[in-house]
Amino acid sequence: MKGSPRTQPLLSVCKNVTVGHVGTTSKHYADNGVALIRTQNVTANGLDLSDVRYITNEFHRRIQKSSVEPGDLLLTRVVTDEVKCAIAPQDVTPANCANVILIRPSDNLLPEYLRYLIASPASQHYLLGKRVGSAQQVVNTKILKDWLVQIPEIAEQKRIVAILDQAFADIDKARALTEQNLKNARELFESTLQHVFEQRGEGWRTQPLESIAEIVNGYAFKSRDFSETYSAKVIKITNVGTYEFVESPGVFLPDQFLSTHSRFTAKQGDVVIALTRTIISSGLKVAVVPATYDGALVNQRVAAVKVDESVMPKEMLQAFLSTRMAIDYVRSNVTELMQPNLSIKDLRAFPIPIPPREKKDAVMKKVAEVKELTSLLNSTYQLKLARLNALKKSLLQKAFSGEL
Repeated sequence: MKGSPRTQPLLSVCKNVTVGHVGTTSKHYADNGVALIRTQNVTANGLDLSDVRYITNEFHRRIQKSSVEPGDLLLTRVVTDEVKCAIAPQDVTPANCANVILIRPSDNLLPEYLRYLIASPASQHYLLGKRVGSAQQVVNTKILKDWLVQIPEIAEQKRIVAILDQAFADIDKARALTEQNLKNARELFESTLQHVFEQRGEGWRTQPLESIAEIVNGYAFKSRDFSETYSAKVIKITNVGTYEFVESPGVFLPDQFLSTHSRFTAKQGDVVIALTRTIISSGLKVAVVPATYDGALVNQRVAAVKVDESVMPKEMLQAFLSTRMAIDYVRSNVTELMQPNLSIKDLRAFPIPIPPREKKDAVMKKVAEVKELTSLLNSTYQLKLARLNALKKSLLQKAFSGEL
């Protein structure tokens, strides 16, 4: 950074630093009127107003202190691992905000400069380290007001913003291309598997899933049963991804549940399927239980399938459940009033194509080849995405440490 800008409290270079309305807002919602910007509308990539709510003009007048103007910065107040920040666009008015922090820069501070500053690794580390609260950790407005920042002259702010804007635009283009390649790899995987199970030939037969597997319907454990102090693992909906098991830290169940609820356990290699939100944009939520979750208890709205591998190997079953024909079956049977749910009855009746014994090895070889290639492509593209994210952080670090 050119020169040596003096360090000063953030409030000294802002017209206002305040918290949006905190409290009940739903009773003031209207079909149209004043846009109400909430936590979920503030993303790291700007404001997302696709599901913005509206409040009455009367309520807006009552909470004028949180009225939003073009150029205001809106920060997530409740935070976990990132303080997200977005700038209110020129066409945002009339608008208000709730449970977010509103910063109105002075004429000597570019909103774009402050947004980049807040997104920088050093700033994130500082603000996350100053969170307060227990049940919910929040960014305190007093901490923000007193936060000592270096603000250069406007000309230098514009120079830094211009460089970062161009660099980030190029990075975003590379990211979009990589994400499209990742999507293409998934589609290639699905279409190849579809071809494997469509070209059945002589000797194939179709049977309901329950005829070739034991199906364990998850148990409705009470929320009070879970605690960070316990150690019995549980498989929840969040653990079941599309063709991958998502391991996650969190709460556990009492050890004695492993014996008292033993009929609800899953073993390594079992196929698990989510019964709620069974279909998402990337496909069917089905995975194989890894060794680290061997013996874990199965929670409600998850089913564990213990297939008879003399009839169909578990890898083949998982592969079939990732095909378009499997997705079509689920889609024709889900209840979509609130969210797509698959009943345990329909899961048991799931029609499964089974190859003759003499063709199993050939089918498994093809499935393994497709899986290996897709895994390699996914790893390559995920690594590139991670490097692009790291590049952004590196540029932000350089920008605010005088190395840009």
